[in-house]
Amino acid sequence: MVDFIEGTPRNQIHLFDECLDDMIGGNNIVRFIDIYIESLHWKSLDLKCQQ
Repeated sequence: MVDFIEGTPRNQIHLFDECLDDMIGGNNIVRFIDIYIESLHWKSLDLKCQQ
């Protein structure tokens, strides 16, 4: 099994006063895309990583 690189959580504050989720409007298309990607069953897609 390949270990995936995990990035910094989106709710962690770094350079700005607000976190990324606070900067994106509630009706932005990115919200829909995020929900869709999170709903995918990644293990069943059987993705391969080339190194």
